[in-house]
Amino acid sequence: MTAQILHIDARTRPFELAPTSAADFVLHEGEQVGADIVLTDPTLSLYCLDPANQRALFVETPATLDLSSVPFMYVAQHAHATRVLAVPYTDLHALAAQVDVRDEQITFIHSTGRCGSTLVSAAFNAADDVVSLSEPDVFFAVNRLRAQGDVDDATLVPLLRSATKLLCKPTPQMPAPRAWVIKFRAQELMLGDLFHAAFPRAAAIYLYRNADTWLRSIQRTFSRDMEAAERQELTPEVSKLLESMAPLLPVYMADPSTPKTPVAVGMLLWLSSIDRYLALHDGGVPMLAARYEQLQTDPHAVMRRLFAHAGVTLSDPAALDAVLARDSQAGSAIAQAHQRDVEPDAAMLADMQAVIDWHPVIDRADFVVPGTLEL
Repeated sequence: MTAQILHIDARTRPFELAPTSAADFVLHEGEQVGADIVLTDPTLSLYCLDPANQRALFVETPATLDLSSVPFMYVAQHAHATRVLAVPYTDLHALAAQVDVRDEQITFIHSTGRCGSTLVSAAFNAADDVVSLSEPDVFFAVNRLRAQGDVDDATLVPLLRSATKLLCKPTPQMPAPRAWVIKFRAQELMLGDLFHAAFPRAAAIYLYRNADTWLRSIQRTFSRDMEAAERQELTPEVSKLLESMAPLLPVYMADPSTPKTPVAVGMLLWLSSIDRYLALHDGGVPMLAARYEQLQTDPHAVMRRLFAHAGVTLSDPAALDAVLARDSQAGSAIAQAHQRDVEPDAAMLADMQAVIDWHPVIDRADFVVPGTLEL
């Protein structure tokens, strides 16, 4: 098995939080090396898939960079990558087969977004011998492939399993981890059934919050993007991307009675997440759910329950206190320091309510999903 070294000439991602892709770097080919280097070198980490070329891309980052301590792993990988390694899918599966990690050592964190998931991911790093990764973005491409019907589930499950196992490796800062936590982008919840098929005994967590405060957080964090969206046409390419993130979008948009504003379309992200969780729950995919409101009220109690669910321990409570005291997204484009002091207006709240009223089951902003922990 061989890996192709690719040297970086330039970095080309359109904006910090953009989904990862093979086009994120301008590259030229270097030498070939044994592919097992991705297993033995802790500075190499899985970055993204390259479906067009049926290969996975790993990046090398400095040994001093702790990818478990950054708000978003994929952002730090792109910013600090020193070179790229390409591994064909066939070799990817063979490499993953050599990784000795049990389902019970893995915990997945799903969420609606804007609900404390980055904080929870960081809190898991305070637990004993845990590597918690916040948004390795290799799974974004898998979700999009599935949403577009380009690849069947029988192909995607082994791909998810191999990608996940190759993320579960020692780091320069944690040479002998005993557990791994992977916090996803919000839309990876759509793959919840496939992750359960790939790792049936792994723990899974779902974090969510009330619709009105979710919208308020979105408004404060992304209001400039929402204002720009009002001036732009919804192109077919953007529509396909949104549909992979919010599967309820096509049915909603086809209903002539529903508002089609950027706020309404944005609320479909929240609604699609809750809707998908309900479908997974009804389908027998086990998750422990926790509300942002609970995390705000008693973060230590929530984290104790989440640690127990994941089967990890906390020997240093002060380490958890330190995590809870800081902005877990500091240093990123959506840090608290960059948020605008704005609130949704009456028209936005009306659009939010119209979206909720449209759904036959999720009938209120403070809807509580089954499986939510009780404090």
